[in-house]
Amino acid sequence: MTRAVLKGVVFGSKDFFTLIQNAGLGPITQARASGGGMKGGLWQQALASVWEAGLLTVNTAEGAALLVAVRA
Repeated sequence: MTRAVLKGVVFGSKDFFTLIQNAGLGPITQARASGGGMKGGLWQQALASVWEAGLLTVNTAEGAALLVAVRA
């Protein structure tokens, strides 16, 4: 059951990637992720395989704040 929920979340996030690509922003070849789920290999493997992109984990608990800082 847990694995089914995980895959549902992962495939739902794939829709977000497709929307970005269809908006003309080009292919996504790399993504960054942070948080407790990224410490285990199960989430990392599921996301990378469904997104078909390299997945880098960010060693911070404040991933959203880091994104804002990087974009600034």
